Amino acid sequence: MEAFTGHRDAVVGTGRKPVLFGALSRQGYSSRILAASSVDWMGLRETVFGDVQGELETDWPKEMSGDQRDATIIAHAKDHVQATPPDKPVFLFLFFFGTHFNYFYPERSARFTPAWNGADALKATSTPPAQILNRGRNAAYELDWKLDEFLDWYERARGQRPLVIVTGDHGEEMREKGHIGHGSALTQEQIQVPMVVLGDGVPLGHHRGATTHADVVPTLFHLLGDQHPPALYSSGLPMFEARDDRFVLAYLGWEPRYAAVSRDLKVAFHGMDAGLGGVTVTDAFDRPLPDGSTRFAVAVPRILQLFQHPAPPAAAAR
Repeated sequence: MEAFTGHRDAVVGTGRKPVLFGALSRQGYSSRILAASSVDWMGLRETVFGDVQGELETDWPKEMSGDQRDATIIAHAKDHVQATPPDKPVFLFLFFFGTHFNYFYPERSARFTPAWNGADALKATSTPPAQILNRGRNAAYELDWKLDEFLDWYERARGQRPLVIVTGDHGEEMREKGHIGHGSALTQEQIQVPMVVLGDGVPLGHHRGATTHADVVPTLFHLLGDQHPPALYSSGLPMFEARDDRFVLAYLGWEPRYAAVSRDLKVAFHGMDAGLGGVTVTDAFDRPLPDGSTRFAVAVPRILQLFQHPAPPAAAAR
């Protein structure tokens, strides 16, 4: 476990700041970071967002529901865009809450029925999964509605299409494999999230290679024209360059539990003892494979590489 947490400690634990915000600032961007959830845990406010605390909004009234927070975030994003001179580029980081458990939406998006009412989280453990799923789908419908309206407004306000990246920080399981919500298992429903990239210069198509959140910044920089090798500042790479046989790592740090995932293979295990704590080999969707042991034996060297400490960034990264 320590081999992998070194990736996090190399950035957050040592107080180093991300490259992203500083690079955007030096290029003249007007930035606004609006997060529906608090960023106070793990010291993220002082580390990850340490250089942009003046542009950060993350504290909202507790009585605000998830969709109300999201609506407020959209309104504040519009205010920032309108206050930015037309010749100054804009960077917006919008972290929404509506699709987070208990899933939030107003009446206008109650399109999938019957749906769980979301009033008692404990009762969700005995609510039919289809009703929980319908509530989640309604919440996603509402957030999609908000984003569609906002992007349409943005194009009219700025006179151009923005580069847009849409993803999530985790998935949601709705009792498909015995769990509800997220953070309890490394099932496909909990760890696989969409990644949608829209804008000029984005290659058309559906990319199926395994990717990770560490790829988001290299992907953004690549699309903005940066030519620096991603290895100078990240353990990720531009998502469009991910090989079909690439492995990425998902983990529950408090267990510890890991899963090395590729396009068509998933190796899940506990701890980091000599036997990896017992190994389960499936396809990426958690289905057993008759030749799993053979495929695992071939993949072991590439999986172990996921636990290497990252090299210190070169001076050229600045």
